[in-house]
Amino acid sequence: MDVYYNPHGMGDVLIIPISTGDWEDITVDTVGPVTRITAQDKVVGYNIFEASKHFDFGQNKPGKMMLTEQMLDQLKQLFQAFKIDDSLDFDISPKFVVGHVIKKERHENADKLSVCQVDVGDETLQIVCGAANVAAD
Repeated sequence: MDVYYNPHGMGDVLIIPISTGDWEDITVDTVGPVTRITAQDKVVGYNIFEASKHFDFGQNKPGKMMLTEQMLDQLKQLFQAFKIDDSLDFDISPKFVVGHVIKKERHENADKLSVCQVDVGDETLQIVCGAANVAAD
């Protein structure tokens, strides 16, 4: 999930878009440094003002950045401090990973498929594929 922070271009504001669309009936409400943006009774984003007081951006360059587990924890602490009980159940898992094929075997029930054991860093996944250019190692 991407968030946006550019203190030089837009001030000390962290922008957290949750969904996009051509929204009507947009409402905003602010509690402390948190502004909730709602459309059709659905939260579509947050703006966090004075963001540098609440988040450690580390070595991130200004602009678009990934919402990390650390930033999500800091966001949850901020919401808790201001008694905002919104669900912050965001999927921050990577959407694209590179893996290393450890083992490749022919699929027992298909001529053009292979069953591969692929190390993706945190775990080894079994992936069935039909790519001819995949080999172990």
